[in-house]
Amino acid sequence: MSENEIHPLVLEAEELYHDYEAYHDIWAEQAQMNRDYVYNKQWSEDEVEELQKRNQAPLVVNRIFPAIDAKMAIMAAKNPGVRVTGREDSDNKVARIFEDIMQYCWQISDGDSLSAQALADSLITGLGYMYVYVDKYADDGLGEVKFGYADPDDIYIDPTSKDPLCRDAESILIVKHITKRQAKLRYPQYQEIIDAAETSIEKQRGGSMHADEGQIVGRDMVDIKKEKVRIIERYYKTIKNFVRFVDESGEIQVLPEEEFNAINEGVAESPTSEGNIDILGYVYVPRIRVSGIVGSDLLYDVELPIEDYPIVPFCNVYTGTPYGMGEPAFLMGQQDMLNKLYSLMIAHTQTSTNPKVFVEKGSVEDIDQFRIEYSKPGAVMEYMPGVTPPKDIPPVPLSNALFSLAADMKYETEYSSGVFPLMQGSSQGAPETFRGTLAIEEFGNRRIMLKMKTVERALTQLFKQAVTLAQTVYTTHKIFRLIQPNGLEMSQEANIPIYDDA
Repeated sequence: MSENEIHPLVLEAEELYHDYEAYHDIWAEQAQMNRDYVYNKQWSEDEVEELQKRNQAPLVVNRIFPAIDAKMAIMAAKNPGVRVTGREDSDNKVARIFEDIMQYCWQISDGDSLSAQALADSLITGLGYMYVYVDKYADDGLGEVKFGYADPDDIYIDPTSKDPLCRDAESILIVKHITKRQAKLRYPQYQEIIDAAETSIEKQRGGSMHADEGQIVGRDMVDIKKEKVRIIERYYKTIKNFVRFVDESGEIQVLPEEEFNAINEGVAESPTSEGNIDILGYVYVPRIRVSGIVGSDLLYDVELPIEDYPIVPFCNVYTGTPYGMGEPAFLMGQQDMLNKLYSLMIAHTQTSTNPKVFVEKGSVEDIDQFRIEYSKPGAVMEYMPGVTPPKDIPPVPLSNALFSLAADMKYETEYSSGVFPLMQGSSQGAPETFRGTLAIEEFGNRRIMLKMKTVERALTQLFKQAVTLAQTVYTTHKIFRLIQPNGLEMSQEANIPIYDDA
């Protein structure tokens, strides 16, 4: 391949990126809208302009954030843990070793905070992501299996995937725009390629909602004037050939075809060999490969010893596609209605305290001074005799249905989110007995527990890939030290050397 020729894997990744981008952007637009509503940006620019023309305030009575915050508190009340069980009694010791190793990997990765962030993304945007990887620079170059968090805006998944965990996806792309300095820290062995890589412009995904003073700074408001490069990590599935055979000792083994061929040639050439190896059949096993691309250059393309993707989605509401729905999408209508009702009530209150006044022309000498004095409570006003005195025009009273509608919208928000005041510590409407309160709380948590099942399935899939990676990383003598929740320290030892003193 010539120096200026682009590698086929780079071209293929570029094509997939553009194919997936259109579907991803549709989801990303809704995800940004969800974030806006959670963080108090609930009026559009046109709506704010129209309200200001009417002297009304764009009031936000946020009922979405407390609902998601309470649901998050319930779902993240206990930190995730791992339990490994042997299929039979003889496997219990090995299962305990794997369990301790997974707890060790989780602790050194700060997995509790990473999973909490992924859970928050899942509730707000509809998708949260965690992944497992090998940090080959850790432990003095021996490597560690670690868990990581991925921003859902950076993940591009095959839109034809039908599996909630995206195990049937053709490819999964992680696309990031980072500075060249960050890229060099991440890939120190490719510094020359990164220096020569073409710069890229990151797509800003700012929302269209209005932000008042004191509201959050969105991602679209952060613009660091530094050169950035685009890095694509493409995970894709391939098929690897394995051979199932009976070796010379009579044991059945399964090895990759290239390793089997090397063994078979060695047996055939060995003068002490008693016979050939018996082949029982060929096995086709899926394997994950990952390509690293910066700009138009291929950094690496390596095979991972796992059958499923190391990137696992936490899907809030599964829609039959890789793009789930977040909680705010089901609450925006009620929230918009509530904001408009409260804005109308505040405007009516302002009108009631500052009513319109009809003044006969010429009856007041200084209209500006009259306006100031008239707004003071208990003011005494003089008017000229023989003229009509100023007349107040009271506003039309608000209908009681307006207040009932506001209460209904609050209830609809609670009903749609599944988070009621009792679950947030409110005693309003609570039963008089303790057992009755517990029963209602249990009934209210059932919908949340159903979502927890989805999170548990995702974590189980994540740990399955971590167990497989650990078997290829931890091949030398290593002592794993763990800190238990009660503060006690324990250790587990793997690959203990055995010395023959004979």
